[in-house]
Amino acid sequence: MVIIMKSFFKKGGSGPRYFLLDEIRGFCILCMVFFHGFYLMWSIFEFNAGEVLFNFFAPIQPVFAGAFILISGICCRFSRSNLRRGAVLLAVALGLTAVTFGLRQFGIDEIIRFGILHFMAVAILIFALLRPALNKIPVWVQLILFIGLFILFWNVQNGFLGVGRLSLQLPTIVKDSVFLYPLGLHSVTFFSADYFPIFPWLFLFLAGSALGVYGQAGKFPRFVSGSHVCALQFVGRNSLVVYLFHQPVIYLILLAIKR
Repeated sequence: MVIIMKSFFKKGGSGPRYFLLDEIRGFCILCMVFFHGFYLMWSIFEFNAGEVLFNFFAPIQPVFAGAFILISGICCRFSRSNLRRGAVLLAVALGLTAVTFGLRQFGIDEIIRFGILHFMAVAILIFALLRPALNKIPVWVQLILFIGLFILFWNVQNGFLGVGRLSLQLPTIVKDSVFLYPLGLHSVTFFSADYFPIFPWLFLFLAGSALGVYGQAGKFPRFVSGSHVCALQFVGRNSLVVYLFHQPVIYLILLAIKR
């Protein structure tokens, strides 16, 4: 496990270091930690405060999740080894799924079928394959395209494409598929304790990769390079470690409180 962590976080990219990106990513990860903590308080330990806090913060959860995905897309432009990083992360994600399946025998039914790690692994691999083609497309065209597709696919989990009157209902056989949940298409009975489907989030990731072209060329504003909160930088640079271990730690803390 330690070898996997070092492999994933090993610095080997190009371009300057933008500390503000690490800080924002660290802040987003901390928001995720608290959000998952509220969920565990409510779903497993049945603390009323957990339900109240979870429902209060649920509407803004896509905001900090989206910011994390956007910055991850930017940072992919600084790496020369996205295929390796994606493959390592996919192995970790599949291992996490196996662990959550195993926990069912202990009465913990919180299976992660396609969470943020699965999504990030697939997004990184897709970007690595598309990178040569994307390099030939102007950045402004990429931004318009991917932001437009992100909006178009925002409601794919609800069974339609588009927004408002410009929406298209998907066929029932497609939106209720048992096997298409990685794409955001699933039945009402589908459950994943952590769920970030490829659509629409891939397009936000790719929009970030387009912005990363400016960063790779050193064209970000000067304040993005400045160091502001070292603790957030540390969390941001070690986001995978925090993600893997925060829920077991929170669970043990809540178990001690419950007892």
